[in-house]
Amino acid sequence: MGYKIQKRVILCLDETDKTALARGILSETLSLARNLVEILFEERFEALKEELDSIKEFAAGIHRAEKLAEGYNLAKFYPYFFAFHQFFHSSYRARQGKILEKIIKNLIVKEEGIRVSSSKKDTLEFVKKLIPTYESSSDLDIVVLDERDGQNKRILVIQIRSRDDTGGTTAKHSLIKPFKKIWEKIESEADISYLIGVWEERKEQQKKTTINEVIETLRELDKDNLEVCSEEEIRFSKRTSVRICYGLDKILNTIEEWGRIKLEDKEVILKLLKEVDDLWLAYVIAYLELENTHLKACQSNVNYLSDLLREKNYETAALKSSSEYLRLANKLALDIAPRWKKSIIHFDSPSDMICYIRDLILLKFVYDKFSKPKANRISSGNT
Repeated sequence: MGYKIQKRVILCLDETDKTALARGILSETLSLARNLVEILFEERFEALKEELDSIKEFAAGIHRAEKLAEGYNLAKFYPYFFAFHQFFHSSYRARQGKILEKIIKNLIVKEEGIRVSSSKKDTLEFVKKLIPTYESSSDLDIVVLDERDGQNKRILVIQIRSRDDTGGTTAKHSLIKPFKKIWEKIESEADISYLIGVWEERKEQQKKTTINEVIETLRELDKDNLEVCSEEEIRFSKRTSVRICYGLDKILNTIEEWGRIKLEDKEVILKLLKEVDDLWLAYVIAYLELENTHLKACQSNVNYLSDLLREKNYETAALKSSSEYLRLANKLALDIAPRWKKSIIHFDSPSDMICYIRDLILLKFVYDKFSKPKANRISSGNT
């Protein structure tokens, strides 16, 4: 009987040049996916629960749930549920901004005289070319240096935010804080543009609130020389300006206009990033297995899979691409599925069941690849 098995692209398993750009941009979330795989295969759900701080005992209801746990499985499960999802979302939030920065950096075409910061060292070097006394680089996301006109160097500082409706007034003031540090050190009319780019376009009222708060913060720096050219552009001189843009297209248009800079096709890069399966797969499977073992009190599918794979001889050491790992995982899943009897699979259709087994195998490949020395990356019934 033939089964329709969905394709997967697992960048954690890929070492080819074809996926190098996507791996570089998504390195932060690929690292999180590997962390989730470790939690899953090393059964570290208990450790996540133990790391909850004491505030969660009363603020998140952890103490109450644990008090009721002896007579109610759902209450017993809640601390694990809460700890796992908090770990994921706090870890993801911390990484998302870096991905947005990397997308912007990779969209700017590198040409002679145009340099894009790739480290804090670059950031400091670029700013000091216009402001020799400047020292802090920790708050700047991206700096583009334009040296095409010889001595007349220019920089574009880009601060990226995913959205502007979180964090309240303090967060809005933080949008302009790095510019204030630059402004304090400017000794002459340095050609500096400061771009606040908000990735997600928001409701008009939220946008106006943010822009007005930024303008009021800038007035405190030099109210006599501040000129509001439009609701999205504020100037202090002919060569120093602050701009606020909403949406990726406007951000890219502003970068392009600033320095007549060539940009890569954003749709090509975004399409590449949208076809990746590492994070969502690791997250949802780790959660389903947590539910299996800590709510339903079933045997872990991970352990059951490991038992069945011990009977198989297979080797992964020579595999370099996601597609090669996928072919092996498909073969093993089709072979194992008829003998999968003991544990719980979460789907009724045979195709979904085989996909789930195959996805577990792919995550095991990820675990084996990163938990063992590279020289010993062989998985078989003999290991």
